[in-house]
Amino acid sequence: MRKVIIAGVASLITVLAISGTSSLQALPNSVGGLFINPAGMRFEEFGARKLTWEPNAKLLADWELWTADNARQPNVEVLKLKQKAIVFGLEASEVTVHRKDNQVLKFNVFFGPGTEVEKIEKNIGLWADGKWDQVANTINHGAVTLKLSQVKGGTHVEFLPKQS
Repeated sequence: MRKVIIAGVASLITVLAISGTSSLQALPNSVGGLFINPAGMRFEEFGARKLTWEPNAKLLADWELWTADNARQPNVEVLKLKQKAIVFGLEASEVTVHRKDNQVLKFNVFFGPGTEVEKIEKNIGLWADGKWDQVANTINHGAVTLKLSQVKGGTHVEFLPKQS
């Protein structure tokens, strides 16, 4: 038990050192059995790093090939995150990455029913350094453009390479 508490505190200190405290103050997070433990940072920070989008960049945490029929795309590898992830302070139902030739094309974060789209939008706005494009429903932060949309059964946030 003592080792688990020490590991949790160490992960939190790592996150504070990597991402600074300003964004952490706005968004709640937790430290047990989530993306943050093996990755050493929150998912949204990982997704916004320039390094994440470079060819042959290592994916942090544990991913598995997603073989569902609706996930298959020609010449695109679709992987699903094995750990749970708190993204923008809310538990994501599912996180996937689309890669081609070992380069990230996009991340998809899905929030299931019961997660209010307004809360997701507000939390993204607190975290991001850009302003919402109300027409496209996008916002920029770091190396990414985030696109928010409501889909059947929940809310979808796409992490895409930054668009100008």
